[in-house]
Amino acid sequence: MFDDNANGEIELSEFVQLYHYVRRWREIFLRHDADNSGTIELDELLDSLNTVHAPLRFSRGFCEQMLRRFGRRVSGQHCLSLDQFIALNAGLSRLANGYTGRPNDIENYLLKRLRDS
Repeated sequence: MFDDNANGEIELSEFVQLYHYVRRWREIFLRHDADNSGTIELDELLDSLNTVHAPLRFSRGFCEQMLRRFGRRVSGQHCLSLDQFIALNAGLSRLANGYTGRPNDIENYLLKRLRDS
């Protein structure tokens, strides 16, 4: 995703780009972790993904699937740590890169790509 020249290495300019993404995702994570638990739960994830990936809109069902795939179970519910949140957003950004379909088909496209990866 960040190896723009596809040489198998991340150059300084590519690293700077990666750093800015990670920093933005961290800021969004902290802003949406409403209960300051250090984790993002379903409603917080829904709001944060729709912020990160605007103008795309994700459904509650899609977020539930992402929590099960990328998160862990704590006190009976799935949640994401900051590291898991960053991994999720990096994965979604990489998979969605170049998507040219209809905006309301993005969830099916991403789920298929995740299954195939």
